[in-house]
Formats: sequence, structure tokens, C-alpha cells
Amino acid sequence: MPSHGDRCPDAGVIRVAMLKRLLALILAVAVVALLWLYAPVAHGESVESGPPVAPVARLSHESREGSLGTELALALLRRLAREDESLTYKGTQVIILWSGRGARASIARVTRQGASRLRIEYLPSAASPYRVVVCDGYKIWSYVPSKRLAVVQPFDSKSRGLKLPGDEFSQQNLDLLQNNYSIRLLGRALVASREAYSILLLPRHSGNPERRIWVDSEKPVVLRMEEYNTRGELTFLSYYAQIAFLSGIPGSMFEFTPPEGTRVLTQPGLPELVPPHTLRAALGQDILIPSFSAEGYVLEGGAIVRLGDIECVHLQYFDGLGVVSFFQTVLPSRSQVRLEDATTVEVNDTRADLVQRPRANILRWRAGGRDFFLVGNVDGETMVKMAESVYAQGKGNPGEGIVSSLTERLLFLFFRK
Repeated sequence: MPSHGDRCPDAGVIRVAMLKRLLALILAVAVVALLWLYAPVAHGESVESGPPVAPVARLSHESREGSLGTELALALLRRLAREDESLTYKGTQVIILWSGRGARASIARVTRQGASRLRIEYLPSAASPYRVVVCDGYKIWSYVPSKRLAVVQPFDSKSRGLKLPGDEFSQQNLDLLQNNYSIRLLGRALVASREAYSILLLPRHSGNPERRIWVDSEKPVVLRMEEYNTRGELTFLSYYAQIAFLSGIPGSMFEFTPPEGTRVLTQPGLPELVPPHTLRAALGQDILIPSFSAEGYVLEGGAIVRLGDIECVHLQYFDGLGVVSFFQTVLPSRSQVRLEDATTVEVNDTRADLVQRPRANILRWRAGGRDFFLVGNVDGETMVKMAESVYAQGKGNPGEGIVSSLTERLLFLFFRK
């Protein structure tokens, strides 16, 4: 019979595996909060030398500054914010995300009807198999035929992981967006053979990314979008290579039944964001909240994320366009997991890990017996200031360890170096 000492390594392996899964879950929740993008790039093709970028044919080079251009730009954003149930179209979309290791591109066939019925077919590549995502307004199915695997989750208005470019705008956040971003109409251009207005969303506060969108002149659709990080680097591009607006689409396009022999996994929907005092009551303990937040950001609320017997509190901040997620939990001190590719910074004389990617940064530190994570698309300096405003007694350090391959994959795909 093995001794107690012989059994300890196995228990340690299980504990570390659980912690790595928690890290992956934290990053996945932050990804959903950060990215309205409907397509995980893991299902796209890797293009290390950089993919071709579709040119934009300009109709007018004139930048329409002043009140006239601003009002037209705002009118276009308001039109995007209204849910148009008559909006029906089919198109082919290209999505490209850059990283320090190259770029990844996905090509998808998109079919849409209204605000909640959507079908996305990801074309196969050398890197990824064919995959289809179907939403009927009640459930979201993701199916990979080659793996005989289907994942289903409930659909609701918070399902940002399914939304297309432009869907992140809503009537509720337009005021916040105007407070934190300068909205400029740059002119007109041709995208997918359609006339579009080019709009620049320029942050009023330093440390935030900027975005440029091309909105169809007749329909509430973003035909092209570019995102630039705080260093002015292009980190994300999406555009329609072809799009056709239709009068109707057969309902069968948005129906899905798993074929016989398919393994079906059921996932819960996104937790509802609630006020911090509600979280305190549910947990029966205090929640630490930063006294400083990135300029222009407001606390939307929080939720409890669970993995096994580990609970993690997630608070979400929003400025009308950008998102910062703050996580706090308690991890066993013997199994601290350190983020790869991290640089060491100090948070109130405590060592912390900072991972900087083109589209988002991650800051992790330990203090007062708790583990903290900040994930967002603000710059690292702002994250450190936010972390230093969290009141926590005692000191600690990130410890040793390596993130799991799943976590590293999330880091590479969504928070590229």
C-alpha cells in the first residue's frame, strides 16, 4: 500500500490541474467581456507572414469635421444600436487578428435574420476543421462534424460571444461612448461594392485603444472594422468580401439537430451582472473593489464564477466601448500558477505579473491571502494604478508554475503578444 507521502504528488497534480482550469476560465470570461467578436480565431487559419488586407476604395477623401459630420456619425451609430428585425442578409466575412507571433485569419459564411437568428459557417483550413454555429433565438449550437462534437448554451441579450461587428453598440451605452470617445466622420468609401461611411472613434483619455468602422450607407451593418491598441498598432480587422441583403431566408437555416452519434455538451449562459452588495450577500463575505478605475470607466456590476469548490468574483468596468475585468479569488498557496511571457512589476511593493498583448493586457498579483487578476484593453500603467488602489493586507508573490496549454492558447489567441 502506498504511503501518505506517495499519494501527495497525485493530489498536488490534481490541485494544480484544477487551478490551471480556473485560470483558463477566468481568461475565457474576460474574453467574452472584452470581445464582442463572434468567432474564436482558434477556428481560423494561421498566417505567420501576414494575410492580405482588402483595400478600401474611397469615394471621398474629405474629412467631414464639425457639427454636421458629428451629427451624421451619431445618427449612424444610433441606427446600429436599434434592433432591426427586418435586417436579413448573407455574406462572406474575413476576420484577422495580429500578434507578435504573426497573424490569424478566419473566413466565414454569415447568414442573419433580425437580431437573434444567426448562422456562421467557418470554412476549413489546414489549421482548423469546418465548424458551424447556429442560433435560433433561444439556443446557440456550435458543431464540429469531424469531431462529432456539439456544444449548446442558452441565448440571451448578453451573449456577446455571438455578436457581429457593430452589435456592441446599444442605446444604453451611446451616452457613455460620447463622453469617452471623440466621434468623427472621415468620409465615404466602397466596401464589398457598397457605399459606406467611415467613422473614427478616438479615445478622449490616454491608455485606451481606438476604433474605425465603415457603416453601410443604407443598412445598419458594419461592413469593415479596424482596431488599434494604445501604441497605434493595428490589432484587429474584419471586413465583408461579399454581402447581399435579402427579403427573407428559410427558417431551416437557423435550425440544428445533432446528428446521431454526436457528443453533446451543455454549457450555462453568461451570469447576470449584479451590484457588489448582492455579491457580498451571496458570498457571505466582503468584496474588495478598486478605489481607482481607468478614466471614463464605470462599474457595471459583478458575478460569481465557480469551478468545483473554488469561487471567483468577477467585476466588470465599461467605458462605452472598452471593458476591464477584475477577478478576485483564493488559490491554494502551494499551487500558484505563473503567467508565461510575463514581466515583473510592483503593486504596492508586491511582485506582480504583467502580460502585454496587442489587444489586451493581464495583470496578476497576490496580497492579503487573495489572488487578483485584471484583464482589459487599457495600458499596463493604468492597470497597475488600478491594482494599487485595491486595499489588501499582507504581501505575497505569484509563486512558481506554468500556465496550462489551454490557458496559453487563450493568451495567444485573444491577448496576443
